[in-house]
Amino acid sequence: MINISQCKRNGFKGCFYNAGGNGNFKGEVLRIEDNKYLFKRIYVSYMTYSGDIEVDKENHVWIMDAEIFKEHDIKVGDSVSFVGEIYLYKRKNGTYDLGIKNPDMFEKIDSYELPSDEELYERFKQQIKCETCLFNEQCYGICIR
Repeated sequence: MINISQCKRNGFKGCFYNAGGNGNFKGEVLRIEDNKYLFKRIYVSYMTYSGDIEVDKENHVWIMDAEIFKEHDIKVGDSVSFVGEIYLYKRKNGTYDLGIKNPDMFEKIDSYELPSDEELYERFKQQIKCETCLFNEQCYGICIR
């Protein structure tokens, strides 16, 4: 049995578990080898099964079989926004990891800013605060606590 908890890509685990792996991604192309693209500073946003929008990030990821990027002349240094699917794969050393497959609906974008770890943590704290609020059923986006 595969133990996904051993995967180090914590930013992708939420999307894998809570959104069926479907997410929106932004990243900058760091390197291209054959049909493989290495992206750095990957920002992922996804809608959970409950309808909430979650955001997270990863340091880097290789996208294999990325012919679509080659077809549209994506080069090293380009920042790209696209949709894709998180999937589990087996590495050469026998361990498992999470990657992105089936990139689609992409566009070149201006360089972007990832939210800092502190900003992501503050969003997480606010989300927990809202979920546990006595008034969450009557919430209009203005906190009265």
